[in-house]
Order: sequence, then structure tokens, then C-alpha cells
Amino acid sequence: MNDKSVLFLVVGLIIGFATGMLIAKSSSQPRMFQQQVAPPIMPTMAPQSNNNSAQIAAQKARLAEKINELKQAVKENPGNMAALVDLGNIHFDTGQHHEAIDYYKKALVINPDQPNVLVDIGIMYRRTAQPEEAVKSFKKAAAINPNHLYAYSNLGVVYSNDMNDLPKAIEAFKMVVKINPPNDPDIVAAAKQTISKLQMMIDNPSAARSAGDGHNH
Repeated sequence: MNDKSVLFLVVGLIIGFATGMLIAKSSSQPRMFQQQVAPPIMPTMAPQSNNNSAQIAAQKARLAEKINELKQAVKENPGNMAALVDLGNIHFDTGQHHEAIDYYKKALVINPDQPNVLVDIGIMYRRTAQPEEAVKSFKKAAAINPNHLYAYSNLGVVYSNDMNDLPKAIEAFKMVVKINPPNDPDIVAAAKQTISKLQMMIDNPSAARSAGDGHNH
């Protein structure tokens, strides 16, 4: 949950920003958008050894067992919010976006004041082409915790990438700078760079388009 590596694409420009989160036992920290300009070039893969195949099979079996345990826990106690969040997290990290949304929704019915879960479900909304719902979730998270770094950073991404609302994106990224997390100076620096580039797009949209065309070629 502490590994960080995300690239945000903003109107054709590559801007490094924010954090990437992996599967964990609970939503103690929210997951984040992971975007790339193009699919990475995959290296030539050597044939998998029997050991690797066995490891993958064992991991899948453990995951399936964990899912069954959590589903049983929810069956026995439908109000088991931790189990619902864990199920949401697992489906988030395995790319099952709609299923993750369903579990997060159930957890939020039990306790709607969970900013990390709101951020996670917001990301899932965005990945299922529901940017308006994503914005609502990120705003709710920020209302509950005004210092929620990831609520604002994700909000900025949706405004810039999906809604083309650059002024609101700048407002969101400015909140990241204002929060100024002491353990993440690189995030603040990247946010400032992002703000500068977004402002350039507003002030000189033709130059921004040219820069984007140049990058794409």
C-alpha cells in the first residue's frame, strides 16, 4: 500500500503525479489512478517454468479462498463492513470494476463517512466511464476529510482528463499543494508543475495543442 508510481495524462501532456496503491487487507489508504500514454512494450517472455506456473496457481487458489472466506463472513453478518471493503479492494485490484463498486456501495450504506472507500469507488466510477459519479465521490471524501490528498488529486485528474474543466482541475491540484504532505515532497512539486501546464493550456490553447501533437508524433 505504500508503493507509489503513477503517470497522469492531461490533454496530451505527460505529467508525473500522485500514488499507485496495490492490494491490501483493508482500505486504510485509497488506491489511485494509474494511467499511461500508451500500453507498455512487453518484453519477450521466456516460457514459464513449472515452478512459476505452480506459484501462480497457488496465488490464485489463495485469492479464491480469501474471497470465499469474505463472502461467507458477509453471509453470516451482512453488516460486516470490513469484509465488504476487503471484497471491494480485491475486485478493484483484479480489474473487476463493477463488482468492486457493488461491494463498496454496500460498505458505504453501513457507514457513508469513509473517505478512503469513497476515493476507491470514485476511481471505479471513472474506470467504468462514470466521471460525474467519480466527482461526487471525491467531493464527498474531501468534505469528510478536507486534508485528503488523494481525493483532490483524483478530482483534478477527472476534471482535466474527462471533463476538460481545466480551471476546476487547477483548483483541485492547488489543494494538493496546500495540504503539502510532509512525507511526499515530490507530489507537491509535481502538482505545481501540473498547475503550471494546465494554466498554459488555458492561456495559450493553440500552443498546448501543438505540444500535444508534437508528443503524439
